[in-house]
Amino acid sequence: MNVKNELKALAERMFNDELLGTLLEAYQQEANEDGYGIVEKEYSEGTEALSTILNEEQKTALIKMEKLCEENIRYGVKFGFASGVFAGFQQFFVEETTKQPFEDFIDNEILKKPNIKKHGGYYQRRCELNDINTALEEQLDTDNREHLISVYSAWDNRLYGVLRHSFYMGYRYAIEIINHVKPLSASMNMIDKILLTEYELGFIRTLSEQEQRTTQCTDV
Repeated sequence: MNVKNELKALAERMFNDELLGTLLEAYQQEANEDGYGIVEKEYSEGTEALSTILNEEQKTALIKMEKLCEENIRYGVKFGFASGVFAGFQQFFVEETTKQPFEDFIDNEILKKPNIKKHGGYYQRRCELNDINTALEEQLDTDNREHLISVYSAWDNRLYGVLRHSFYMGYRYAIEIINHVKPLSASMNMIDKILLTEYELGFIRTLSEQEQRTTQCTDV
């Protein structure tokens, strides 16, 4: 057995189109519940408007930009998951760990300079799609430029949403492994870290935040 090949095959089965679709669906559902579904609505309106405005060369450039965005999201699924697994095991084996694992392992690593440069292909695609976006912006008037901004912003939001959900999936996977090998160890010993991590990711809220959210929904 070639272990390297088997691991590669395992990753291909895990990180497939179905998983990507599930993560994007989770992002979309969350956005709708939090009142940010308008981003996708503006994306649809923007792409429809641009399809009637852009010439063939510009349309080709836009298609390429969106393709690059999609490729980076696919990279984000794998990186987010792996980072979540790392964070989970680190919290179990290391007593003093960061209280903001998503910010440290995702935000500061893959979304900001200088660390983003370490992710060669991802960073190159980011630079290329940014160049395409800038070139198209310069060719459009102010009103039509807004449609392009809507398209670019939607892909950025999708990337961030997928990173959050894939990170958490990897994090939970690590905890499942720990509990499988050492039953109840993660649940009993990591509860404070788990709650902090879930709070940072925005998956849980304090009671006061829940009450405020309920009040806002009632007032609408």
